[in-house]
Amino acid sequence: MGKQKGKLVWETKREGIPFSGTPITNSTASTAQAASYSDLGLTGTELKQQPSKLFPTKSTYLRARVKYNPATAVTGQVYGPWRYPEYFLRGTRNFNLSFITYVWTGLVNTAWENPGNWSSLVVPNSSSDVLIPPLRPRYPVINASTSIKSLTVSQGASTTAAAGIALNIVGN
Repeated sequence: MGKQKGKLVWETKREGIPFSGTPITNSTASTAQAASYSDLGLTGTELKQQPSKLFPTKSTYLRARVKYNPATAVTGQVYGPWRYPEYFLRGTRNFNLSFITYVWTGLVNTAWENPGNWSSLVVPNSSSDVLIPPLRPRYPVINASTSIKSLTVSQGASTTAAAGIALNIVGN
């Protein structure tokens, strides 16, 4: 299995100025990024960064995503989806930006509901970003309706829902 490396990239805009891209979800532009890539490992890792405001006395809007190192990206996917915090910066304060992705390992069985199949040893919920990478011993079967924030299924990977079961992607 290849080791995935990633880093945070983000875009900040002054209040009233739209984010870049047409549509904005396809934009690869960013205001800044972490200095180096981090080893995401087989079980995932938390990436943290403290972006600065554009103007200390004005509101600043922020969005961020994970950028995968093209040299180690197993599927060739370079960017994760944009994430938009529920709040934006006001005044002179900065804030910490943190992303945790629940990574499927498939080490125990195919049950989505089994914590032992997840890098965090916790089953994802409606606030979870989920990654199903390739080259796993088993791929998930969802046996009970559940909700997650986002789902990325890499090329060569799969996920299945049992008959009558729903996987709800609730987004930002």
